[in-house]
Amino acid sequence: MPEINISNPANTRIHVWKITESIPELLSLLPESFSSELEKMKTEIHRKQFLSKNILLRRLQIDKQISYRENGKPELPENKYISITHSKNYVAIALANQPVGIDMELAQPKLITVAPKFIHMKEQKMIDVKNQTQLLYFWTAKESIYKLIGESGLSFRQDILIQKTDYQKQTGTAIVRNKQKIKLFFNKIDNNIIICQAIFDNSPV
Repeated sequence: MPEINISNPANTRIHVWKITESIPELLSLLPESFSSELEKMKTEIHRKQFLSKNILLRRLQIDKQISYRENGKPELPENKYISITHSKNYVAIALANQPVGIDMELAQPKLITVAPKFIHMKEQKMIDVKNQTQLLYFWTAKESIYKLIGESGLSFRQDILIQKTDYQKQTGTAIVRNKQKIKLFFNKIDNNIIICQAIFDNSPV
C-alpha cells in the first residue's frame, strides 16, 4: 500500500494510499474484529476501501480518537480536524488545524450526464459542460465544500457557486449561499484523479 503525502496551505496534510493488496493481505494488518464488518459490504472495492481507511487511521494513530456525527461526518477532539475520501483504489485522509473537507474522484463520462444537477447557472459561463476534466474540478470542489460544511440539504447546484478555478495554479474560490467564502486547493494523482481540499475563507464577502 504505497503512501503519498501532500502538504497544502493552512497547515493541512493529506495522506493518500493506493490500494495494491488483496483483502486477506489487508485483513492481516488489522485486528480480527474487522473481518466481521466486511459482511455488511456487497462489493470487493468497498471492502478494500474500508480496510485501507482503517489501516491508515491506525498508522496515523488517530483510530481511537475519531468519532462520527449522525450524518457520517468524522470528528477529532482538541481542535483537530479530519476529512476522509476514497475513489476506486485510493483512500485519502486530510488532517488539519482548522475545519477541512476533501474529495477525490476519477474523471469519467457520467460527469457529463449529471452536470445539470450540480452546475450552477452562473457557472455555465465558466465551464465547458462536455469537458470531463473541467467537470471533475467542479464536482470535487462541491463535494469537498459539502463535507466541510457538514450540513444536510445543501444543494450543489443552488447553494454552492464556484467563483474561480485556476487550472495552472491548482487553486479556486467559491461561495456558499452568498455569505460564506471558501478557498480551494487541487492536487492531481496519477494524471486522472483529482483531490480537492476546501477550507473556510473568513475575509468579508
